[in-house]
Amino acid sequence: MPDQRWESSYTGGEGRITGRIVQGTAGAAAPINQEVTLMAYTNLMPVSVFTTTIDASGRFTFEQAATSPDVAYYVGATYADVAYGSELFTLSAATPTMELTIPVYETTTEIDQLRFNRVQWVIDHLPGTLRVRELLTVANNQDRTVIGEALEGSDQTVTVALPIPAEAIDLEFQDGALGARYVNVNGVIYDTTPIRPGAQDRQVALAYSIPYSETGATIVADIAYPVDTFGVLVADLPSLAVEVSAPLENVGNQTVQHVAYRVWNGALAEPTQLSITLQNLIPAGGVDPRLAQAQSTPTPIRSVDAPSSTIPPVFAGIAVAALVLVIGGGILYWKYSRNAVQTLYALRREKERLLTEIATLDNRHDQGDIDDETWSTERVSLMNLLREVSDTLEQMPQSRRRG
Repeated sequence: MPDQRWESSYTGGEGRITGRIVQGTAGAAAPINQEVTLMAYTNLMPVSVFTTTIDASGRFTFEQAATSPDVAYYVGATYADVAYGSELFTLSAATPTMELTIPVYETTTEIDQLRFNRVQWVIDHLPGTLRVRELLTVANNQDRTVIGEALEGSDQTVTVALPIPAEAIDLEFQDGALGARYVNVNGVIYDTTPIRPGAQDRQVALAYSIPYSETGATIVADIAYPVDTFGVLVADLPSLAVEVSAPLENVGNQTVQHVAYRVWNGALAEPTQLSITLQNLIPAGGVDPRLAQAQSTPTPIRSVDAPSSTIPPVFAGIAVAALVLVIGGGILYWKYSRNAVQTLYALRREKERLLTEIATLDNRHDQGDIDDETWSTERVSLMNLLREVSDTLEQMPQSRRRG
């Protein structure tokens, strides 16, 4: 058995973690001499690292792991310079073992099989400015990880082209920054993160502002990939006129936490240019009529807050039938036909995704793939999002009943 040792004061126990590293690319050779890392967490902070190497059949084993419920584990491996890993998990005295299968993949620069399986835009208003928030969920239909292509003007390979209008200012990302994880090449914003196979491997949440003169604005963005589900929510204003280009269709108005939205839905079968034209907006220096209406209404209602200047957590949509949004730090449930159980389900999935993303980030840092400053910045951002999702889960009645 390979030499294994804890690299901190972590105290082991009777737990046992086993598994296999398998090749997920058809026809490719199985990994050999692959190093596997086990990371232990307490309160979501890494406390110990354990390493081993797979045997000839791809199997690995970690012995003497603690079974305390306060310790969470993540198993990861870096193959062909791309990080792969498990979900976070715990052991206990009742279930002291865990069996895992972790697929790894060969890489490709081909991006023709990328698509957005979900895109959501939320547009709100400030006098003289539109504030736009986007969530994009990237799907990779290949059995290879897309590591991107080299472009002149970038010292990193780029993967996903993001649909950001040329007029956008004050651009912010949930999990990175322009010039680091995200780059601008000839006016196009790209992600540089590898896209692993799967329907929801990569989520990008971002926000930006679009200033306008007078009372009209047009948002034009190039959508570089097909989109399975595209949703646009535009906060309503008196006399507001909105035109959204085909094939998105107006599906009516919805009120979410006392904020009225006009809603468009649809799918994009191929890359296209999307345009949204808005008229009768609030001019620069003007007063938001929604605030005036709230002040003159005798029945107390929630006034419309100005859009936050910080990135909101992910807009965790799960379907047209029941859409969960996180806007300006608050969870919103847009109910078509289902109850809050789907909201609870979506929040739990989002919590697991954030936990895994934090662990993957830590693994990349441990392997030397990212520097201390990038690791620290991105980790703080993800932890803040995780805290908001966890707090919302605690407030939900179903979550409290189920523990």
